[in-house]
Amino acid sequence: MRPNPKPKQAKQSAFQTWRRCRDAVMSLMIRSSGYTVVISLLLMFVYLGYQVFPIFKPIQVTPIETERLSEEHRSSFQWHPVNLDPSALVYRLAENQRSLLTTTSDGGIQQWFWLMGDAGTPASFQKVHEFTSHRAPILALIPESQRRGFLSLDQQGHLAIHYAPTGETLWSGYLTDEPIKAYSLSSSNQILGVRLASGETRYWHLLNPHPQISITSLLHKVQYEGRNQAEWVWQSAPSAEYHDGKYSIVPLSIGTLKAAFFAMLFAMPLAIMGAVYTAYFMPTRLRNWIKPSVELMEALPTVVIGFIAGIYLAPLIEAYLVQVLFGLIALPLYLVLLSWLWSILPDSTHYRLKSSLWVLLIPALVAFVWALPYASSLFESWVFAQDLRQWLAHHNIDYAQRNGLVIGIAMGFAIIPTIFSLAEDALSSVPKHLTEGALALGATPWQSLQGVILPTASAGIFSAIIIGFGRALGETMILLMASGNTPLVNMNLFEGMRSLSANIAMELPEAQAGSTHYRVLLLSVLILFVFTFVLNTLAALIRQGLKKRYQQL
Repeated sequence: MRPNPKPKQAKQSAFQTWRRCRDAVMSLMIRSSGYTVVISLLLMFVYLGYQVFPIFKPIQVTPIETERLSEEHRSSFQWHPVNLDPSALVYRLAENQRSLLTTTSDGGIQQWFWLMGDAGTPASFQKVHEFTSHRAPILALIPESQRRGFLSLDQQGHLAIHYAPTGETLWSGYLTDEPIKAYSLSSSNQILGVRLASGETRYWHLLNPHPQISITSLLHKVQYEGRNQAEWVWQSAPSAEYHDGKYSIVPLSIGTLKAAFFAMLFAMPLAIMGAVYTAYFMPTRLRNWIKPSVELMEALPTVVIGFIAGIYLAPLIEAYLVQVLFGLIALPLYLVLLSWLWSILPDSTHYRLKSSLWVLLIPALVAFVWALPYASSLFESWVFAQDLRQWLAHHNIDYAQRNGLVIGIAMGFAIIPTIFSLAEDALSSVPKHLTEGALALGATPWQSLQGVILPTASAGIFSAIIIGFGRALGETMILLMASGNTPLVNMNLFEGMRSLSANIAMELPEAQAGSTHYRVLLLSVLILFVFTFVLNTLAALIRQGLKKRYQQL
């Protein structure tokens, strides 16, 4: 009697059904995770844009019905008569008595700064800004309260709103055709009242919450009061109560790029060359130990690296500056010299010493470290003819203890594992038959590396570099603790910097929600987000192209 196959078929059918359900659930979870990431990024971008948009919103001037203002509110206005002499110049000193506004009979407005001269040169007033929004004589200059803006009224009823530090006219338009006798501006700078010759009083609501922010103040040089030239300045905490914040994002952007550049200058050669040696020349047993060890470096908290860099590395480099600089230059040349000496040895010597080559490198490195102080002293006297610090001071090169050199070493150490891991994966993923084919045709291992391995893995290596650069752009704790946080606009290796991310970490907790400072910090977040997103997207596209390229081989 034959066994009934139906129970076995039913069991297989049930298993296949369960497997299909499992695959469907897993596929749904994976797709949902991807959609969640994309939607989260879009929502983050929309939220940041929504928070940043108000600082670029145009000024609104709308009339207010007198009945809508309470009697108490109207009685609090302080009225000032307008200037009735159209040929007279109107002077209005600013609150700090160092800035002067003058008007001319044709409606021009000029701003003058009291500037301190250089050694032997007396201080004097100099014209810095000129406003040309009026075509009729000025009746009144109306300074705003608690900030450096002012309003101007002319005989034709034309109103203009200006911001003195940047020399910009933010809004202009006509209020009335009737002659104006007096004016008043509320302490909140939001309500302007004028009294007409007919005795009527009219009010306008001024919506101008962020006069400090414009394309000029964010990106262009501005000559602020007390400074002899136009500069990019980030100074969110005013030095005096009559000063507004200065919010140029150029020093922060330059600081971010400066830190990333020096970090990549230190990390990229070490990571790429280390990945090449590990993937192509290193024995398999040693590679299986080295690669996880390097990747384990990425787990080291950056706050620890920043602490070590700020507390120990920065004073050490300051004390041994010449030795550090000479060592960074001489060590690669010394290794090239050792390689050349190895290459001229006979093949029989290569064969005998190949297994113990690393033992021979130890005394060579010890000799380098021993000779470094003496060689660096000779290098200093030969190149600079004096102490390096004195040479820097003589050439007006400032030196700060926490500087770009410290950041380059510390942050480079933090991003080496990222670049190394991705580059090593790209090199190891090159099909073996390509290497074997090159070697079979008579190419040496080095020729095979140059002609086959590196060109094939170049896209992956480039992707690793971009991701490492993006990692450096977003680094916070190392810069916060070891950069000095000085918003400077230069690429001086011996001075500090302030990055976008470190500035956000320092100032966002203290910024008042909805304030100009708060929204400019969110603009910094948006800039950093867009920049890193573009870099990472570019790296992902390159890696996809690399994958397709491998599939075709």
